[in-house]
Amino acid sequence: MATYTLVTSAAGIATCQNKFQNYLTQALTLSGRFNLSTGGHGGRPNELVSYAPKQVPQFWYCHNIVDSRGKRRPSRHWNVFGLLPLSPHPTFNIITVEINVRKKGLPEQANGAFARDDNGRYCILHRGVLGGVFRDSRQRFLSWYPYPTGTKLYRVNPTTYQATPLPQQKQNDAVLVAFLDSCDKLVTDIEFFVCQVNQFKTTKD
Repeated sequence: MATYTLVTSAAGIATCQNKFQNYLTQALTLSGRFNLSTGGHGGRPNELVSYAPKQVPQFWYCHNIVDSRGKRRPSRHWNVFGLLPLSPHPTFNIITVEINVRKKGLPEQANGAFARDDNGRYCILHRGVLGGVFRDSRQRFLSWYPYPTGTKLYRVNPTTYQATPLPQQKQNDAVLVAFLDSCDKLVTDIEFFVCQVNQFKTTKD
């Protein structure tokens, strides 16, 4: 039974975030300033975005730090992704999915988390919260998602996920998006996840 222990210390999360970010910017070798939006009323202008030449892989990535707004919105790493092509100013580019990770502590008030498996491998999880007009569709997304083998995770206590549900658990609680031990594999898995979220958002009920 595969078990995943959440990384909750500030130092541990910082180490995982740096590795995650470095792998992505290593693969996405171009960068520029673009306006980003979740598709709602708000937007974030002039963000530094990383992307690849010739649209391979076909997603872009942006990281920033979102400062604390009290207990309900703790400080977190803002990891956002969208699909190419990017449109220049003044157009706002739609964010497909965010994998935000708190700078320390448990992943409540964030939709992402880092975790360590039984073999010491680190990975990034997504809790199914998509935000925006999809804010209330978490359970529908987690039921719809086409999970590769071993990526459907169940939370069995506040700090632990596992790939096998407890007897009373009918719905899983997270997606294992990617491991952090290979740049090429991480980029491939992130691309798969971003494309699946986009498909979910554009597929009618």
